[in-house]
Amino acid sequence: MNDKSRPPPLPPARGDAAVPSRSLTDIEVALCRDLLRFDADTAHNLDHIRALLPDDLDAVIADFYAHLASFRAFDRWLADEATLARLKRAQRAYLASLGAMHDMADYADGRARIGAAHEAVGLDPRWYLVGVEVFFEEMAKRLLTRPELDKARTGRLLISLSKALWFDALLAIEAYHHSSVSQLEALVEQLRAAESRLREMSRIDDLTQVLNRHYLMEALNIEFARSVRYGHPFTVLFADLDRFKGINDTFGHGAGDSVLQHTAETLKRHTRLVDVVGRYGGEEFVIGLVQTDASSARVIAERIRVALAESILHHAGQRIPLSVSIGVTTLGPATPDLTALINAADGALYRAKALGRDRVWFADGALGA
Repeated sequence: MNDKSRPPPLPPARGDAAVPSRSLTDIEVALCRDLLRFDADTAHNLDHIRALLPDDLDAVIADFYAHLASFRAFDRWLADEATLARLKRAQRAYLASLGAMHDMADYADGRARIGAAHEAVGLDPRWYLVGVEVFFEEMAKRLLTRPELDKARTGRLLISLSKALWFDALLAIEAYHHSSVSQLEALVEQLRAAESRLREMSRIDDLTQVLNRHYLMEALNIEFARSVRYGHPFTVLFADLDRFKGINDTFGHGAGDSVLQHTAETLKRHTRLVDVVGRYGGEEFVIGLVQTDASSARVIAERIRVALAESILHHAGQRIPLSVSIGVTTLGPATPDLTALINAADGALYRAKALGRDRVWFADGALGA
């Protein structure tokens, strides 16, 4: 009695699949053929089988699919007459070319595509191999009843038939493996890309899309150490939006969020990709200007200040006035660490606030403009 719960063996029917045809080289295919002891007698026997097949081909295919129809899991394919007819045509083409290895590369590609097609639809290779065995049984029954074949001749034909079917199965299973590996590699790449996106998301402040404080400090430490090691100039800007609480109180927190986003975009627009831009907290931003001396930093800081002061940002039909105070400090020979550098820039920022806001102030007491 058939086990209706088990997956059915599918026929090794040809089909197109958007997967590589085979991964075995021509030399490897030839080696497989030689290991199965394909010789002139085998080729002659397979020619004989193909010559006999037309008499029994329809019966072999009909019995094969009748066997599959006894499995309910296969109903979704066999219930559709058009699909069943297509499968039978494909199966006929497969059997009609069984063992016709005049062009080995073309033959191997065709057989490998069978495995690729079955792998593409998720067929377990075990059931493919079961299908091979069922085909052998159906064909062997016909050969054994041919009156014109004696026992010795029938035995040689059966041996050659077995070689051909298992040679085809070997190529198909190799394609299964190759296709599965390719899909796994693609999946690994997708996972790596997803991991990279997640890592990037963990580094980025969700609202402003610049570095969050943790990764801001990490990036600044890297640039600080590099600048110290190679003697490159390195300047830190500490920027704080003026009267930001008043913006939230007057226009609402939604407007405040828009201001922060606009500020971050302005900072990125007036700095380079190599520079470090991040949200330090609240309405405070820190910028690390790589290989930038005080003179160049003065120009950049002023451009940022002016750009924000001249910004036209509206909320609920009202223009939001923007200004920013910026403290600036440059790495010097006596600067002990990054903390000292940031503290100096922060001190310069508070001095800019005390002097009336909307200005740039240097830690050495110099006015930006």
